[in-house]
Formats: sequence, structure tokens, C-alpha cells
Amino acid sequence: MKHLAVLSSAFVFCGVAFGAPPSRASIEKLLADTEADKMLTSIQQQIDGMLQNTVQQATQGRPISLGQQKILDAFKQKATAAINAQLDYDNLKTTYIQTYSESFTQEEVDRLIAFYESPTGKMFVAKMPAVTQKSMTLMQQRIGPTI
Repeated sequence: MKHLAVLSSAFVFCGVAFGAPPSRASIEKLLADTEADKMLTSIQQQIDGMLQNTVQQATQGRPISLGQQKILDAFKQKATAAINAQLDYDNLKTTYIQTYSESFTQEEVDRLIAFYESPTGKMFVAKMPAVTQKSMTLMQQRIGPTI
């Protein structure tokens, strides 16, 4: 009987320590509040710009023939389509939900939702596309000379 009480206490402690997994609806609410779909669109646009810069760097300012330009344009178009397919929000939503549900408890998701619905959280979400853009531009400038 004493062992049963210890075992029951251990289960209660584990339940408190780990917390309840978040519901799908709460994760979807968090994704909406953080504008995850818009962030992916912003990332897609930034990658498109990086691809354009890469194509321009490949030619190093030299004039290229119409045939070469068509090849570069086709490469950029295929690369952009492949990246956009991978970064499509509808395709990634399931991955986000799985990752969030394995990483956060319901209480943590609720606290994150409260933050992102606050004025500070909304300001953070509104500024993140510009922060991401600037970060990627600075990284590209930093990495560019090494490629």
C-alpha cells in the first residue's frame, strides 16, 4: 500500500511537472496571433531577393547573352518555385502544430497567446518582418564575400 501511495504521488508530480499538452485550437490561435503565415511570405520574398542577388553576382556585372539570361531566369524561377513550395504555410501548418504541441504545455501556449495579444506582443509581431529583412540583408552582406 505504501508503494502505491509513492507511485501515485510520482504520477501526480509528473503531471504537474510536464503539464497538459496544448490543444490544436490553442496552437492555431498562437500561430494566427504571431502571423506565422505572413512571416513565411516575408521569408519567401527575402529569399527571392537573395536569389536575384546571387544571379547578379554570378554575372559579376558582365553583359550576358540572351540565352544565358534565359538560363539564369529559368534557374531562378525553378529555385523560387521549389522554395515557395517548401515554405507554403498550409503545408507547414501541420509541422508547426506538431512541433508546438511537443514543445509547449497548454499553460505555456496560453501565456504566449496572452503576450502576443498584448500591445507589446502586437508591436513585436508588426516589427518582426522588418527585423528579419534587415537581419537577412546583413547576413548576406557578411557571408557574400566568402562565397
